[in-house]
Amino acid sequence: RACGGREAEPTEGATGDPHHAAHASAEHAAHGDHGRHEPIPAQAPTMNTSIFQLESRFTDASGQPFPLSRLSGEPALVVMFYGTCTTICPVLAEDAKAITQALSAEDRAHLRVVFVTFDPVRDTAERMQAFAREHGFDLERTALLRGASDGDIRELSAVLGVQYRKLP
Repeated sequence: RACGGREAEPTEGATGDPHHAAHASAEHAAHGDHGRHEPIPAQAPTMNTSIFQLESRFTDASGQPFPLSRLSGEPALVVMFYGTCTTICPVLAEDAKAITQALSAEDRAHLRVVFVTFDPVRDTAERMQAFAREHGFDLERTALLRGASDGDIRELSAVLGVQYRKLP
């Protein structure tokens, strides 16, 4: 079983984040088989590659194509997550909101917040819309994206230096 009670899905890579450490100790104790895998440290982002240059295909929470080049020209906070996660992902969502709220109104107006799911099979457009509602996201400034394929998600995660793996 993966964190949050899911089976055979990608799992978040460890980042040294204290939220993950708390999650690791409480959740791993609750799921007896978690001790069998070691956290995967985040890798350095792929240099000389911009997410704006990727040809990966993504769709947004309304099911419309969303090329990453659309983010060009404004700062973007990119978060990779699971929409069905009930442990660390809600913390990531609240952290993204806190980061946004800490900005000046002018800076906040230019920031795009982008959530990209590791699990496009379960995180349907409807689930992504529900996630946005649950966390009070403004879909004018926040994009929730699904990759068209596992390769699209892996390409983006490699550029960002995020590692994840599917559990058996």
